[in-house]
Amino acid sequence: YGHVDVVCVPSNHTQWRRGKQQLGNPGDDLGLLVHKQVQKIAIEAGWDVSWTFPDDFAEASIIDIHGTKLGVVHGNQYAPGQAVKWWSGQQHGGQPIGASDILLAGHYHHFTALPTGRNPYTKKTKWFLQAPTLDNGSDWYRNWSGDDSDPGLLIFDITEEGFDLQSLDIL
Repeated sequence: YGHVDVVCVPSNHTQWRRGKQQLGNPGDDLGLLVHKQVQKIAIEAGWDVSWTFPDDFAEASIIDIHGTKLGVVHGNQYAPGQAVKWWSGQQHGGQPIGASDILLAGHYHHFTALPTGRNPYTKKTKWFLQAPTLDNGSDWYRNWSGDDSDPGLLIFDITEEGFDLQSLDIL
């Protein structure tokens, strides 16, 4: 099938916590641990797969695909509607995720595609993409936000020319 890149980030779903209080550091995350176990099995099996993990104290990962930097976060780092403000703050603070051309997140359970700013070096538009939920709905989210959306799998291509907006689709 070809090479697969797996980009991992911690989330509020699998973080080490007591109630709503986060304990330890962001790297103390069950989801990241599971990915590390799968990575070991994949290496032993000889699969053509590579994993990108954030540093222990980071909640974001960034990967370069044909010169386009894809940044990934779960999305629990910011309040609803504040992704772009948070992202620009990461750039101002010199965080690696601030250098991404595309910020991909989930957490808020509905699809969003928003052009935001411009990479000063490539002159290309930066994009915030929020993936829809993969499950068939969340009563908790619906009760909390009053919002609901259809589930789906967000897909898109990054080519040598960059983010291919025409390829964006939800399966």
